[in-house]
Amino acid sequence: MDRLQYFFLALANKYAKILDERYILVKEEKDGTYSRVNMDEEHPVAFKYSKNTETLRISVRYGHYNRFGVPQFTFT
Repeated sequence: MDRLQYFFLALANKYAKILDERYILVKEEKDGTYSRVNMDEEHPVAFKYSKNTETLRISVRYGHYNRFGVPQFTFT
């Protein structure tokens, strides 16, 4: 998780700080619930680069948690 966060910060903040570290891997909602990047050996982060369109696609798996930190998904 630390390496992925560092990677995003390095890309986004190369010339000026435009991203806050708190919001890179976690999205907080107004009601206190949040979604966080979940990665492990079964669900790794995937990077796909398109040479023709010069775009980088990053695929991650998110998990949604209630305001008490209880997962609202099953671990499969």
